[in-house]
Amino acid sequence: MKGIFTILSGLFFLLQAPEVLAQSNTDTANKFTLQEAKVNKKLPSNVAIVNDRYIIRGMFRSMVNVKTLDFIDNPPPDVLMPIMEYLRGKINGLYINKGMNGNYVLSTMRVNSFTDDGGVKLYVDEQMSDPEFLYDLYPRDVALVKYFPPGGSLTTGGSASSATLAIYTRKGEDLNYYADKNQMKKSDITKMVDSLKKDH
Repeated sequence: MKGIFTILSGLFFLLQAPEVLAQSNTDTANKFTLQEAKVNKKLPSNVAIVNDRYIIRGMFRSMVNVKTLDFIDNPPPDVLMPIMEYLRGKINGLYINKGMNGNYVLSTMRVNSFTDDGGVKLYVDEQMSDPEFLYDLYPRDVALVKYFPPGGSLTTGGSASSATLAIYTRKGEDLNYYADKNQMKKSDITKMVDSLKKDH
């Protein structure tokens, strides 16, 4: 009887051996499984993301040697002044003054010859514009401002002293920022009404 039991035990072991071996191999493989992988990838900055969202034409896309004001991630206060007035003194090398007729005059104050007037080409949403048409454009309407110093943009046609000022107006969901910020919640109104009732 004991001999039969020994034979049966041996057969059972032989039948189970492949599964035991497979499990052993799996356990060994699991010991060398890579638990995590670190990928060193430099994420784009917030201003670079806004730049990519708003810039359409390649001549405005550069971020090298360009002064950029990101009004999406760093929104200016909701001030009631034209964007040209707001930008005065905020960009090195860009001078914004008022002419004899009250219109804004943009210049770099770098006149190299009689053919170079040291002026600044102004673009709004990549369309050439004139400062006098921006009296109704406020900082809250603007998403991005880029100043290309003299020789820093293809829009100047290679002029040594002319610069470019590009202004991009808010669009899409970005339009809601000031509206959401200034909109009073119904709960706040209810609290104010209840407070007034208690006072009387």
